[in-house]
Formats: sequence, C-alpha cells, structure tokens
Amino acid sequence: MNHRERIEAVLNGHKPDRMPVSFWRHFYDSESTAEQLSSAMLKFQDKYDWDFMKINPRASYHLEDWGNKYKYTGKPEDKPERLAFAVEKSSDWDKIYRLKPTEATVLKEHIDAVEIIRKASANDLPIVMTVFNPISIAGDLVKDDPFLVDQIRSNPDALHQALENITLTFIDFIKEIMKKGIDGIFFATTQWASTALITEDEYRQFGRKYDLMLLEEIIPMTRLNILHVCSHHNMLSMFTDYPIRIVNWDINESSNPDAPQGAKMLPDKVVLGGVERKGLLQDGSEDELRKMVSDYYAFSKENPFMLGPDCSIPVTTPDRNLEIIQSEIEKFSG
Repeated sequence: MNHRERIEAVLNGHKPDRMPVSFWRHFYDSESTAEQLSSAMLKFQDKYDWDFMKINPRASYHLEDWGNKYKYTGKPEDKPERLAFAVEKSSDWDKIYRLKPTEATVLKEHIDAVEIIRKASANDLPIVMTVFNPISIAGDLVKDDPFLVDQIRSNPDALHQALENITLTFIDFIKEIMKKGIDGIFFATTQWASTALITEDEYRQFGRKYDLMLLEEIIPMTRLNILHVCSHHNMLSMFTDYPIRIVNWDINESSNPDAPQGAKMLPDKVVLGGVERKGLLQDGSEDELRKMVSDYYAFSKENPFMLGPDCSIPVTTPDRNLEIIQSEIEKFSG
C-alpha cells in the first residue's frame, strides 16, 4: 500500500499492510519564512517517509497578526522568546477582531508554505496543517494561563466575542489552505482540555462551542483530520462525538486513558500515538524501541491504530531512534 491507501484502509475499518506511522517536530532555526518552513518540512519527510505529514508551522503563527511579538536566537534548539502579547488587560479583547488570512502577513505566509509543500510532495502523501483551537489561541494571546482562567470567570462576554472572531478567522484560513490542496487539519487543544486548568462545564462553554463551530464548517471540505488532546488530566471523554476520526493524546501519562481505554472510549475513532516523546524516544535502547513498535503492532491488529508521538517531539530527539522505529515498522509490511 502507498501512504494514502494505508491511512484510508484504517479509516474505512479495513486492515492495512501495516499500521501507519508519523512523527512531527519544530525546526526553530528554519521557520521564519514560507520557504524555510516548507524546506524543513520536506527534508524531514524525505528522510523518514512518514505515512502523513503534519506541518509544524512557526510556533507563533496563529498569534503574530494580532500583535504577539517574538525573538528568535537562530539556534535550532532554542524556542522563540515571547516579547509582547496582544491582550494585556480585559479591555484588550476588543483588539482581537476577525482577520482576513490572505491579507494578514503571517497567516498568508503559512498559506504560501502549504502551497509550496503540497506542490513538492507526492500525491499519495496526505498532508495536514496544524490549527490550534480557539480557546488555545486565546490562551496564547494573554500573559499566562491564570489570566485566561480569570477572564473565563469574570469577563465572559468580551472573551466570547474574541473567541468568535478567532474562530471565524481560522475557518477562513482553513478554506484558503484547502484551495492549496491540503488534506485536513491537526486540531490541537494544547493544555486547555484539561481539568488541571478549567472545569468540563467551562470547556463546554468556551472550548467545545467554538471547536464545533469551526469543525462543522470545515469538515465537509476535508478528507483527513486529527484531534490532538494535549496535557495531563485530559477531557478525552468530552470528544467522543466530535466529527473527527483520528484522535491523538498522551497515552503514557498516568492521569489519561491508555490506548486500550481510549479505544474503548472512542469506538468509532482511530487512535494515534503511543510513543513517549520525552522518555523512551529520547533515552530508550534499540531493543526497547523495537519492542514498543512490536507491542503496538499487536494492538493495531485488534484496534484502528496509527503509531506516533504524544505531542511534537523535542528538537533534540536522536535521529537514530526515529530510524530504529521506522525500520521496525517496515518489518511488518506485506
């Protein structure tokens, strides 16, 4: 099977020749322009031949056009430093208006990057673009998590208006990247779908409402979408009815459902994940890595499953460990 056939087999309830696999990461020294970003993504894909490409955009691409500012050191291991954020006080939510993606500098830059990547990639390679959900974007426009929690509880009307404008902006953005041939989105909740920060009822009001507003608009236009539920103490059970077939979360975090529990909780969805990005992927021996792949291959024989990390892998991840995983996966082909 080629990449697309393999993933479509899983989505359609058929057995692929082997479980699909993909990994994704940032390239902090190569994210400043559309050309740099597309080159970094294409080189990573060429090296490992993943079954789908998740475009890891510039880490702040969803924030800069509203006023967040960042400084890059130019070193591949250094995450950019935030110098300014758009919402400093409650009244600043008025600044978060609906953007036109084709006229917004940074969003347009990423539309261009998607176009470059799609044109340079084989037709059989599914490509998804990272899109953060509206509450996550709001959370990154403010100084810290406690500030947004306070706004949820003390300034809901202004926050709701900002969330609606964010949602409409990214519906428009997704429509533009769909014109460039993208297959779908990697829809990330970051830390906000976690009871460590807010209650489930608060997520229903300020998260789910806008998630579904966006998804119901764009799902008919897309072929492949992935939901990423990040962090510990996640609210995975809240997403059982989301119109997305593939769900990724930190399976190895003790406060979250593991793979069998998640598969039971999400019976009509495909589980993506399994690889502990900060532990086994960094420090595991070759035997441990190969056993992990073998164990999940056995799991995939009984459950719709795709192998991948629990989140974006560290930029310091040893190439050798990714090569071991890919070579072990190939043993199961055919």
